[in-house]
Amino acid sequence: MDNNSDLKAQLECFKNCTFHYTESARKEMDKAHLDEKMLRTKILEAQRIEVESPTNLVISGEKTFKVKIELLQGNDVLVHSISFNKVMFVF
Repeated sequence: MDNNSDLKAQLECFKNCTFHYTESARKEMDKAHLDEKMLRTKILEAQRIEVESPTNLVISGEKTFKVKIELLQGNDVLVHSISFNKVMFVF
């Protein structure tokens, strides 16, 4: 399996997760006018997964976004922070 297929397989795991958010992550989502469906889509389209610890990951795209998450029990995921490049929102 090549790296791209491996990454896509890892990202698919987030398709059925239950997302929970810290207060700061909620504020970041509101500021970016982002809902949970849009966040899931961004995660599934990510370019990179960085492992900070066994339970903490940073999922990022091509210089447009970065999501810091913590893997909880079962299918639960806690979103700690979300950052987006404002260029992404220019039409």
